[in-house]
Parts: sequence; structure tokens; C-alpha cells
Amino acid sequence: MGRLIRRLRNTLRARVIAMPIKRALLVYTIQAVLLALVLSLLAIGLFSSLQSDIYTNVYIRFEPDGALHTDGLSIYEHFTPDDQWWWSFYSYCLLISPVICSLLALSWGGRKFYKRKLKLPLEILIDSTQRIAHNDLDFKVCYPISDEMGALCSAFESMRVALEENNRQMWRMNEERKRLNAAFAHDLRTPITVLKGYLEFLTAYVPGERVDQKKLTDTLSTLSQQVGRIEGYVEAMSTVQKLEDISLVPKNVRANELFGHLAEEASLLCGRAHKAIRLTLDKSPLLLPLDSALITRVMENLMSNALRYAQTTVFFEAAADRSGITLTLSDDGRGFSPEELKKAADPFFKDAEASSEHFGLGLNICKVLCEKHNGTLILSNRPQGGARITARFGKLEFAPAA
Repeated sequence: MGRLIRRLRNTLRARVIAMPIKRALLVYTIQAVLLALVLSLLAIGLFSSLQSDIYTNVYIRFEPDGALHTDGLSIYEHFTPDDQWWWSFYSYCLLISPVICSLLALSWGGRKFYKRKLKLPLEILIDSTQRIAHNDLDFKVCYPISDEMGALCSAFESMRVALEENNRQMWRMNEERKRLNAAFAHDLRTPITVLKGYLEFLTAYVPGERVDQKKLTDTLSTLSQQVGRIEGYVEAMSTVQKLEDISLVPKNVRANELFGHLAEEASLLCGRAHKAIRLTLDKSPLLLPLDSALITRVMENLMSNALRYAQTTVFFEAAADRSGITLTLSDDGRGFSPEELKKAADPFFKDAEASSEHFGLGLNICKVLCEKHNGTLILSNRPQGGARITARFGKLEFAPAA
């Protein structure tokens, strides 16, 4: 019997804990009211009984033969001072006992409500707030009850995830900026060294007219080329820095219509480069919020890269789903080397075949733009040979109206 009662009590407790806060508060309030009623009745019965004892003791003391008075109130004339004091005290307790019992019952109900419904989630949220204040985001806000506090903890977890992702993006941006600055400084060393060498040559030989006109002209031409090269690096660096300031402009776009425009432009670029193109386009009419201008820019950069290495053919694939679109450009060239698979999307990375006019920023720009569009850029090789680049663009959120 005791085990059955405990099981029933635990079941009822679990159900109350799983209730929404409003309903649980109502349940505990009803319990507190019932408890207050029971305690009040017990207190009233107790103090009434004590008053009755005083009355009985006085009656027995002055009416030992048990004779009844015709006027029941006349017995109060025989109260001693102690009897009067205790009678007044019990009367006072009789009046205030319901109030005291109600306060005790409400206090008990409030304590139970706080302990069962608020204590744990508040402790979780306070601990999470302190950890976030100390820049510790490596944890998870987990509260197993699906009530209002559970929804609050879930919202707090969403905020923590967003903060963690923002921190991760900031860290990636800082690391990317460090690599960009290091690569920029490294690539500037060569033209600066050349400039210093030729300036030393001119300083040493021009004053004494120990250099002929042709040599002087060739040297000045080389200096001009190196200055142009530095200007190109500076412009490229400025382009990369400006990518972070690009504002996306989402518009509802039909996937099949966007793919048609991209395929038309890709075919035109391949025709100018005298390369064949094979198209595999998704016919889905999905309506997605995308920045078509940014996507076109990425496609143009990827197509330029594919045309640079393709022998005869470029392969263009486009697919869409409810979360975004995917563009895949492949070629039948030599493909990526193991090192290029790791570093080709890094800023200022150039392979051995790249010309001096090529700064190695095309794939890096595509990577940055894809990430700004909630996507990714993946480098791989075709099983049949040749490079493959997959650009993923996630759907965007419209800015709320002002």
C-alpha cells in the first residue's frame, strides 16, 4: 500500500512538473487553499475545545450537583482572572488562526512551486549567464521540461549558439586577415627588392654617365613594370578588404530562371574561350530569397578559373532545394594537386603555371562571397580527371521593415 501511494505521489509530482507554469501555479494555489482550510478547521476546533474546557471547569466548580442555570451567561460571572485571560487568549487565537494558517499554506505552496518549477531553470540560466560573461561558450543550455522556462532556456541556447557562431566567424575573419596581410607582405618583397636593386644601380652609375641610353631605358621600363605590379597588389588588397563591406540584397528568385541566366552567360564565356560546355540544370521552380548579383559574380570567377585550366570542356551543374542552391563547375584539365586542395582558396595563392598578372585571389573572393551568402566553397577533383569546385549559397533572410 505504501509503495502504491509513493508511486502515485511521484506520478502526480512528475505531471505537475511537466505542466505549463500557469497551470502548475493554479494547482499549487488550490493545494495551498485546501491546506489552509484544513489547518484553519483544526485550529478552530482546537481553540474552541480549549474554551469549552474552561467553561466546563468553571461550571463543575460552581455547580457540583450538576444543576443547570436558566441563564447560561451567568457562569461567566464566576470566571477567575486567569480564566478570563485564557478565555481572551483563546478567543484571539480563534480569530487570527485562519489568517496564520492561510499564510503558512501559501508559503508552503509558493516554496513548492519555486522548487519544482523555477529553481532549476533559474540556476541553469544564472550559470549560463556567468559563463558567457567570462567568454566561455563551450557548453549547452539544457532543460528537459517543455514549459515556459524550457522555452526560455531553449531561446537562451539559441542565443548562445549564435554568439558562438559569431565568435567563430570573427576568429576566422581575424585569422583570414592575418593570412591575407602575411601573403600581401610576402608578395610585395620581390618587387620592392627589385626596385631597390635598380635604384642602387641607377644611383651608382647614372651620375658618372657610366650607363648607356639603352640600358637606362630598359631599367626605367623595368622599374615602371614593378611599380605597376605593386599598384596591382594594392588594388587587389583593397578589393579583398571591401568584400567584408558588401551588403547582400535578397530578392525572391525562381531557381530555374536564375539557372537559365547563369547558363546563358557561362555558355557565352566558353564560346569566347573556344571551349565546349556541358550543362546540367535543375528545372525546379522553387522561389528562394537570394542575391542573384553576388551569385553571378561567383559564377563568373569560377568559370574564369575553369576556362584557364580546361583542355576542351567545362561542366556546369546547378541544383536547388528549400535551403538554397548549389553550383558546380568542373573542367577536364590536370585537376588540383594535394597542396592546391588545401590552399587554393587562400588569398594570394598561386600555382607554378600562374602568370605574374594573376594575384591568386579569384577563389578566395568566391569563398568569402559564398560564406557571406550562408554557404561554402568546396574544392575537389573529378573521378575522370580535372578540377571540380562546388559553390553553395544558402537562402537569405529579408531585413525587417523599418
